[in-house]
Amino acid sequence: MKMVYDMTKRLTMTQKSRWLSYLIKRDGNCCFYCEQRFLKSDQRWQRVFDHLNNKVEDNRPENLVLSHWRCNEQKKNDTDMQIRAYEKLENNEHLAESLGVEERKNLTNTETNMEIDTNTEFSKAAEEYLIEHLFPHNGKPALETILDYKETLDSITLRCYRKNNHASQNTIRRILDMLCSLEGNFEIVKSEGRRKIRLRKEN
Repeated sequence: MKMVYDMTKRLTMTQKSRWLSYLIKRDGNCCFYCEQRFLKSDQRWQRVFDHLNNKVEDNRPENLVLSHWRCNEQKKNDTDMQIRAYEKLENNEHLAESLGVEERKNLTNTETNMEIDTNTEFSKAAEEYLIEHLFPHNGKPALETILDYKETLDSITLRCYRKNNHASQNTIRRILDMLCSLEGNFEIVKSEGRRKIRLRKEN
């Protein structure tokens, strides 16, 4: 039985986080094409996710390898690299088909748990930011009475990125909307033509 993955969108930050440890375990923490280590200080040698069949919507882990940015670009015009990529894809697919039921279950559980952990971290960071700025502390008034929605979204995204090395504005936007729902302590209002966040008045 084959596992089903979302093949309708480009690879998201959540998916990258979801598959990174699996790809490192399967292939090692180096570029698939040149087999050299990654360097954060130079864009050419930074780590990127390469789609073996060049279809950016095919986000199965079988179709993904880690590569240098430079090697990823070079592959577009290098026939030998493209052949190697398709051979790797075939091997990955055979490996996936050979997984037992329990191994497939563990892989799915790992994927789900990583996504839950990421959402939990983002939710915690968003709520902490709002409480830090809009709640009074130790008898002192709140730092702000109202926050600009876009600036708040950008600031929380940056905090998450610094802490987790990845962040998704779409996910954080959904979390902010949740925290500002009727059940939440905060609300979204329009002021000066912009969306703002403030402490819910009944609080």
